[in-house]
Amino acid sequence: MATTTAGSKLAQEINEEFLTCKICLEPFKSPKCLDCLHTFCELCIDNHVMSECTYKKYSDYREFTCPLCRKRTQLPIGGVKKLPDNFLVSSLSEVVLRQKPSKFPFCDICKLVNRKHREASSKCLDCNKLLCKQCVDLHKETKVTKSHSLFDVEIEKDIECKEHAEEVVRFYCEPCEMCICVLCTFNEHKDHEITQFNEAVLKYKEAIQTLLSNCKDRIDLYDSQLAHLKKCETLIKAAEQKIR
Repeated sequence: MATTTAGSKLAQEINEEFLTCKICLEPFKSPKCLDCLHTFCELCIDNHVMSECTYKKYSDYREFTCPLCRKRTQLPIGGVKKLPDNFLVSSLSEVVLRQKPSKFPFCDICKLVNRKHREASSKCLDCNKLLCKQCVDLHKETKVTKSHSLFDVEIEKDIECKEHAEEVVRFYCEPCEMCICVLCTFNEHKDHEITQFNEAVLKYKEAIQTLLSNCKDRIDLYDSQLAHLKKCETLIKAAEQKIR
């Protein structure tokens, strides 16, 4: 019991000191690393850049100052999204998450609206939000969100890396077309184009839905052609009977 308490306390200290964004004061979401090595949430840096970025006099690149040390970072083509991901922070966040007493993370909607901490049971891929059972029901009944894709958060926890059995999938390697963990990003896939797992899900979900829609259209077309062929077959057989 004492060991468990000490482990939880250490996890909390690490989370507050190293895994909390200094802009929003919340746990990191898509942590991005600046040239000065300070790390912030992708959305927080994006908002910061929008509010204070300036153009260099003789360059097409923009640059912005770090909110902590004021050192300047050059913004790459493609914006904040193309800044390097801090995979170490992502990995540490995953380790700390495993130390939490709650089996699942909390519902994002309840935390924001009601300031209540209810365990999440599902995740909406369209909103990228964790939802409790009550919010899932509301999500399905609301006109704007009833067509959104939901899945059980326990499924996400069970996706293990094929190369490293102890690690959970958190990223997607574009050239290899496979899901990978944080260890993979430092080894077999270190020079590859890598995206966050949830971003890849949203990206390829639309492509898969398009393919499914095209397949459905083709099936409808083939069904129509098959019905026409059967009709022709019936007419041919009727004509054959008359000839006889």
